[in-house]
Amino acid sequence: MKDVYIEATIVKKIFGIKNCTNCRKAVKYYSENDFLFIDVRSSDFLESDINYLISIFGDELVNQKSKTWRELPQSCKSLGTKEIIMQFPVVMKRPVIINGPRNFLGWPKNSELC
Repeated sequence: MKDVYIEATIVKKIFGIKNCTNCRKAVKYYSENDFLFIDVRSSDFLESDINYLISIFGDELVNQKSKTWRELPQSCKSLGTKEIIMQFPVVMKRPVIINGPRNFLGWPKNSELC
């Protein structure tokens, strides 16, 4: 019997908002590497994406320093991470970069992710 090898394809993704400066920097930085950009306000941002991101980053996914977070009613802040992001996706830290084993939350000031 022959050994069969299946090469797994990793879908590289950047989650963010189109008009976010740091998201645009990430898209530009990774432009030659076939990354799929997903705007978290669009219907392309799925519940399965949220579950996956939470499995990697946990509660750190919510940007508690953002204006969106500060303006949320206390009753919303007491929801779980998944519920908050499903209702208010722009409260996520961004960009979120999924690149196989190397994943990043936010954009570093020095922009060196290599």
